[in-house]
Amino acid sequence: MTDGQNIKPLTSLRFFAALWVVLFHYWPNLAGASAHAEPAAIAKGYLGVELFFILSGFILSHVYRTSVETGRFRYGSFLWARLARVYPLHLATLAAMGLMAAAAGVAGIAVDPNIMSWSSLPANLTLTRPGGFRRSPAGTIPPGRSRPNGSPI
Repeated sequence: MTDGQNIKPLTSLRFFAALWVVLFHYWPNLAGASAHAEPAAIAKGYLGVELFFILSGFILSHVYRTSVETGRFRYGSFLWARLARVYPLHLATLAAMGLMAAAAGVAGIAVDPNIMSWSSLPANLTLTRPGGFRRSPAGTIPPGRSRPNGSPI
């Protein structure tokens, strides 16, 4: 496969990996869904994260292979390109969440601090963890779930 060939099917597969993770997290909250009715594929949705990262790594390797082989690859340019691609959407999402939280506040609806916390805004703007570099006690497992191997979080 050359650098110019189309690898859109792999890029599209990343959407389904992300959707798998979303279903894993939100299945218990869906109307009419119960923990007993959760399909086995949804219960393994945490694997979508690994699939997404594997596909992303392959796609990035494919895209940058020639520049690495010829010695033209520059890490700073790579990081800048990644930031320019991700950060604008991050800011738009952050602004949308802020507007929804503000509207909820005006309507008298309390916003769970696990969903939106104004004190975590600086960390969100700088793409760092709100708690610093220590491990979060909650990890990425939603409430009411345990790790696949049953180990404590």
